[in-house]
Amino acid sequence: MVIPDTLQDPVAVENPLVAGEMGVRFYAAAPIITPDGHRLGTVNVLDTRPCSITEEDTATLADLAAIVLDEMELRLSALRALRDEQARREAERQHAEAERARAEAERAAREKAEQDRAAIAAFASTLQRTLFPPALPVVPGLELACRYRTASAYDVGGDFYDVFPLDGDRWAFFLGDVCGKGPEAATVTALARHTLRATAQIDRLDWKTGASGPGMHAGSIAPQA
Repeated sequence: MVIPDTLQDPVAVENPLVAGEMGVRFYAAAPIITPDGHRLGTVNVLDTRPCSITEEDTATLADLAAIVLDEMELRLSALRALRDEQARREAERQHAEAERARAEAERAAREKAEQDRAAIAAFASTLQRTLFPPALPVVPGLELACRYRTASAYDVGGDFYDVFPLDGDRWAFFLGDVCGKGPEAATVTALARHTLRATAQIDRLDWKTGASGPGMHAGSIAPQA
């Protein structure tokens, strides 16, 4: 658009730039249009006196508008690239935090599992010791020894043994095997061991000949002086 003399243009003459303090008398503009047809603005040339321009001047003004559009598109592309980079870094940061949280959770779970395994092993060991005599007694004329080992440190075994005095120079011994392992077997073991002790003391069975049953052997010994 070119207006050589704004006072001669019925639209421009009422514009504040013309009628106001600036007193613009010449106006030329080249539109800034995007490739998809959006008008973003114009590049303007103003003067306070009437002027005329050549086609070359008009082409130069259009080139300036194209340069402005290129600069705006470059800036827009840079802003988009910056936003994309910020989004990528934020995604990487969140992923790294998630990985750290996952690794921390796995570490805590492993530590808890190790603590639980240690607690179970300690519990099993403590419970196992309560099922046997705290120590083998000293029997005159005999040497006693035993070794007990479960299949797993985390299970309580079902086998049991016991040696205790009856009367005079007689000693009773038990060797039994409870089917299974774990708390159920330990319960049967404890019950069987203490029941046999009580039976031996109360009923005074003929332990000299010995007795046996499924998974158990019992008898008495009388060491010779």
